[in-house]
Amino acid sequence: TWENGTAKVEVSTTEEDYTIEYKINEGSWGELPGGTSGTIEGLQEGDTVHIRLTNGEQVGEEQTIEIKDEIAPSVVVTVTNPDTSKLTANVKAEDKESGMAESLTYTYYIKESSAQDYGEAEESNNSNTYTFSGLKQGTSYDIKVEVEGDKAGNKGTGEIKNQSTTTLPGGNTGVE
Repeated sequence: TWENGTAKVEVSTTEEDYTIEYKINEGSWGELPGGTSGTIEGLQEGDTVHIRLTNGEQVGEEQTIEIKDEIAPSVVVTVTNPDTSKLTANVKAEDKESGMAESLTYTYYIKESSAQDYGEAEESNNSNTYTFSGLKQGTSYDIKVEVEGDKAGNKGTGEIKNQSTTTLPGGNTGVE
């Protein structure tokens, strides 16, 4: 299981007269705290945990567990300060497993809510805020943002639908 950027693995055996030994990556073997059951903590994305049984004189077959974060980060998109021709997307990306990388790439998409698909990306950059401009007044838009950058290389996607530009008072015809 993952918590605050590190993983932990619970191991146990029902074999009598044996204890569990483990090592992380190419480290040295040590006895599991608790001997026959316990938790190995502080593991990082990409670590390999090696586990074996021993009776003090003999050792059993080694088992391995690879620590992988296969869960995409969560991405929340909000829109602030809509006007007649602009929508500003603000993005918050969070990864509760391996954590977010130092540098993130945000890819922004927009479409009119009535359109079927997003098509090509509007913008790709390292900023968690982007302003879509040149939009039609009083029109509903959907915005999607892909974020690359948890420490395991997973990509998360967030979407917000039905975000409308405002309407210019008295400008219902011929104004975009």
